[in-house]
Amino acid sequence: MSRKDQKAFSLHIVVSVFVTMLLVGTGILGSVYSDDISSKAPFTYITRTAAVYVFWAVLVLSAFLFWAHQWFIQRKRALREQLFIDTISTMPPPNILEMFGETFLRCHGAYSKIFGSPNFSQEDIVKVIQQVLKEYCKLAQHFDRIPGQKSKKYAASIMLYSNIEDIPDDVLDSMDNGLRFAPKESSLNKYQGVLFLRTDLSSTSGADSGVSKDSELVPFSIGIPKKMHVLNKTTGRQLWRVSAGASMAFCQKSTQVYFDGPDLIKWFDEFGDITEEVRVEFVDYFCADDKPPLVGSFVSIPLIRSETDENEVPIGIVNIHSPKPDLLRGNDDSVIMFVNLTRPVRIMLIDLLQELREHEFDGNNFWSVNQ
Repeated sequence: MSRKDQKAFSLHIVVSVFVTMLLVGTGILGSVYSDDISSKAPFTYITRTAAVYVFWAVLVLSAFLFWAHQWFIQRKRALREQLFIDTISTMPPPNILEMFGETFLRCHGAYSKIFGSPNFSQEDIVKVIQQVLKEYCKLAQHFDRIPGQKSKKYAASIMLYSNIEDIPDDVLDSMDNGLRFAPKESSLNKYQGVLFLRTDLSSTSGADSGVSKDSELVPFSIGIPKKMHVLNKTTGRQLWRVSAGASMAFCQKSTQVYFDGPDLIKWFDEFGDITEEVRVEFVDYFCADDKPPLVGSFVSIPLIRSETDENEVPIGIVNIHSPKPDLLRGNDDSVIMFVNLTRPVRIMLIDLLQELREHEFDGNNFWSVNQ
């Protein structure tokens, strides 16, 4: 028992004894002066018998302390029940370490096929990345699994980063058509860089034994602005020009999680510098009323080797999403636990992406756009 709990327990005993003694004293006083008390209605006229006033004062005080003590006990019990519920909800499945060990072995087995063999192609690397992503989102699905309930399909994908000046003009023009969550007149030339979704670098937790890309994904790109903030002259607050999610994870080099669509829209309303047109696009994508969302909740994790190296630029972002809300048990503590646990998997993804980049950078210093 902690010192804080010991003090609370001691106080509980003292108050209980004090209230009990007050009630006993009130009973004794009432029995000794029963005639005076019964013949005098309290607080209606003056009586010379002080015992009457003492009796009623002590009785009222005892009743107040008794009910206050009961309220405190009930409140403490409710807080402990909520703490227990929170603890249970943040706890990973009992066999999560065993599950992670099996996941790591399967991922490393596929990873070794690339780095343990002198002959492998670009397609081989892509297939291994898909297999690692499949295992990654299956682990997230297992992390969220509730006994007795059927799990929905989870998906994982990678968005790659490139500086604008490294992108050939013809590729940049085609990427402009896939620019999302930006005003229609926007062009990627106005941005510092771009995160673009490669649909071949994706997979799902589907029950099939094979490995393939997520067939529901559509390639798109998100611009990384040159200036991260803008001053709201009306309120004097700094607003983000960076979109929440993958682009924020890239700029902040930290994990970003959104447990449901309204949670994401609320962030934009409070902290984002977006037009109404862009807001409508976010609402339609994440929480439209007329159709089930493709993404109910998601986590975006930067692909970086070191979290302390300020000069390291993420090679990309890995996204894991679920069609239902409350991914990774719907709380920040569970997200931190999952992200820290799966860091070795992300290191493998970084190695594979760097190997893929060496195959695809054919003098253009840019990724292949063939998907």
